[in-house]
Parts: sequence; C-alpha cells; structure tokens
Amino acid sequence: KKYSRYSHIDESGIWRDDNMSWPGGGGPTYDVIHPITGKPCKVPPGGWRYASIERMQEAIDSGKVVFRDDETEPPIRKTFLIRKAGRFSDDDEEDGIGRQVMGTYFYRSSLQASSVMESLFGAKVFDYPKDHEVLKRLIKYASDSDSLIVDFFSGSASTAHAVMELNSEDDGNRRFIMVQIPDDTEQNTVASREGYRNLCEIGEERIRRAGASIKSRIDEMNSQLRLGDEPKRIPDIGFRVLRIDESNYRNVHLEPGEQKQASIFDYVDNLKEERSPEDLLFEVLPTFRIPYSARIQEFVIDGVKCFNVNEGQLIACFDTEVGTSVIEKIAQERPIYAVFRDASLADDSSAANFEELFKTYSPETIRRVI
Repeated sequence: KKYSRYSHIDESGIWRDDNMSWPGGGGPTYDVIHPITGKPCKVPPGGWRYASIERMQEAIDSGKVVFRDDETEPPIRKTFLIRKAGRFSDDDEEDGIGRQVMGTYFYRSSLQASSVMESLFGAKVFDYPKDHEVLKRLIKYASDSDSLIVDFFSGSASTAHAVMELNSEDDGNRRFIMVQIPDDTEQNTVASREGYRNLCEIGEERIRRAGASIKSRIDEMNSQLRLGDEPKRIPDIGFRVLRIDESNYRNVHLEPGEQKQASIFDYVDNLKEERSPEDLLFEVLPTFRIPYSARIQEFVIDGVKCFNVNEGQLIACFDTEVGTSVIEKIAQERPIYAVFRDASLADDSSAANFEELFKTYSPETIRRVI
C-alpha cells in the first residue's frame, strides 16, 4: 500500500503522478506554454511548484514534467521512487531535501504550529513557529532516550516543547539547551502588548505553558486509571534561564601606578553592585565542573542563606555577616567543596577560625574564599 502510488515506470525509474502546485499556496505564477497547443497552461490554484520559469524549464527539459492533452489543465510532475540508506523515498528536489518531507509536510504543518502557539498563549505572539510535532519525530529518529538536544536558533522554543512531549510519551530523560539572542519584540505587536519584551521571554513562557499542559494531561490520564494500571510518570518539565553577562567581580588587578587614594575603599568588596547570591553561585559552578543543570537547594543557617548543590557536592554562602557558628555547621555537613565571599565573614574571629573549623570537622573539603 505504501508504494502503490508509484504506478509508472520509464527509462529513469519508477514514478508517481504529483501535482505542480506550490505547497500551501501562494506560489509564483508565470506562463508555461503547452508544447502542442502553444497556449499557456492553466496555473494550479496554489501557484507553480517551481520558483522561476527557468527552474520550470529545467524540469521540463529533464523529462520530469508531463503535459496533459491540452492547456486547460496544469501539467503533472514525475516524482521518482529512490533508495537511500536502505529506505525508499521520493527523489530530491532542487534544495537537496526530499520534497515530501520538507515541502508538503513542513509547510502543511506550519498552520498547525501557529495554532498550537495560539492555544498555549491565547494570542498570536509569534510568527512562523517551528512545528513541535515535526521536531518530535526528528528527535525520536536521531536521538536516544537520554540525549542532550541543542537548538541554537530557539525562537519560540518549539524544540524544548518537542523534547518534553517526547519524554512524556516514551518515558525518556532527554534534556535540552535552547539558545536565542534576546531580540526585542516590535512595538504595537501582539507580543509587545501581551508584555513580552523580547523573543527569549516568549520562549521561556512557552516552555512553562507547554510543561503545564503536559502535566495536566498526564494528571487527567492518571485520574482515570483502571484497577491494576500503573500511573504514568510526569517528565521533568523544569528548566533554568541563564544569560551571558560580564563577571560579577570588579577588576581589582591594577598596576601600582593605576591605584588612586580616593578609590581604595571601592575595593573593600570586589563584587559589582546589584549582583545577587544566585549570580555568584552560577559563576562559580563551572570552576568546580558542576553543570548548570545541577540540583540546587536553598537552606538557612542562623538567618544566613546558603546553597546546597547536588546533595553536598558544593555548599556555598555569599551572605554578609557569616559568623563562626555558620562556618562550623557548614563544615559539619562535610561537602566536597565549600565557597564563601571574602566580604561575607562577619569579623576577624570568623576569618581566623575558618580554616581551623574545616580542619576539625571536614579536612578533606576543598575550601574557596572569593
């Protein structure tokens, strides 16, 4: 049944009838002269399949175009069955990619992709999104269940949506990295009126909404389980948003002649203004070869906020007024790494006891004061 459409054969191979219409409509119109009647052939409703009369003539000359009895109907195009990497598929088009995949399927589904976006947002906040269903199929074919999927042109984050949905279907643990320049949304567009300042914000919100939709759907399925059925697992729908920025620290490495008496006190704390403890934490993670996807838990010791990364792989504290009791309790947790700010230590006593406390409770912990 799959190959029954290929009902013709000639010296070039096995082929089927195919229409000459531009996929989805809106194609070019020009005169294609019927070789017998000498009159222009009827243009397909969607315009000609080929972008120019020159490309059409190449197809005619190569025998890929079959004219009808007269000009009242558009000609048909031969689509050959070829073998590639052990599989049969349509012959390639001028763009080097099979038409059946890149032409009909992608273009036809672009309207579906826009519909998915509108259903998630309740408004058309993004033009021409990639279709997550198509991406889901490609990812399924080209990855394993625990692969890392990277999209350097994330746009509306269709790839993230596809990864999460595929994980929900086959219980995979694929992860994704979406990369997008934060191009500003144009003024007076639906996106700007909805409060999205740039493309990244649209992508972030899509991941949130797609994840919530997947969770809701699975929750509903699990609420209707029959006796003895196992509930379906909800995939990991969490994500982090990071941006490329300058270091959190001032440049305090100056030559002696560059120092000025008036600016000496500027270097008491080497941290730039308006930088949060979270900013510091994510700057130090690569120092210890800890991925940005690591599990991070916040906890409080004597009113001071601390971070526990990967269940004790790293404990960090960047608050001010960190006293001896806080240092002691962190040392007692015996982390692999411990990180503090130089300006965090509450007093000289805390600074003096820092090394001794770790030598007492956790001598193997690697300590850093930044």
